[in-house]
Amino acid sequence: MTDEQPWTPSDRHNMSKTAILALGFEWAVAFHDIQISVDEYADSPDRHQTMQQKSRALFAKIARQVGKDHIVLPTLAGLTLGRSSAMTTLSGNVTANIVRNLWTWAVIFCGHFTEQAYIYTHLDADESKGDWYVRQILGSSNIQGSAVSHFDG
Repeated sequence: MTDEQPWTPSDRHNMSKTAILALGFEWAVAFHDIQISVDEYADSPDRHQTMQQKSRALFAKIARQVGKDHIVLPTLAGLTLGRSSAMTTLSGNVTANIVRNLWTWAVIFCGHFTEQAYIYTHLDADESKGDWYVRQILGSSNIQGSAVSHFDG
């Protein structure tokens, strides 16, 4: 996303792709981590097994969270407080997950696309942990917002 990046016809779908990304941001980050691991283990003889383990762990985590938020907690509310409480709990959990995803997307995703963010065109294979932190700082930006957007007082 720079002025040097040429526009392509598939770019016309960027707004809808971004909306979907924002709504499911937590899962997009998780799958991005899997993709980084694919690249990281590209030359490893155990790549397939490692990726299979990471993928299974991710899908297990997704299943636990979805099961808890959308099945277990609404069912418990329904059994103890009645059907309307189950629906209220389910809609509250769905709303909370959407709001959390939109908020984190706005802060994290949008913080990487300001003019102040440094764009890395080549990554060093021998990058130290300290270098990684410096790259994270230089590759993101602080976002200014109204008083409503600041929760820390």
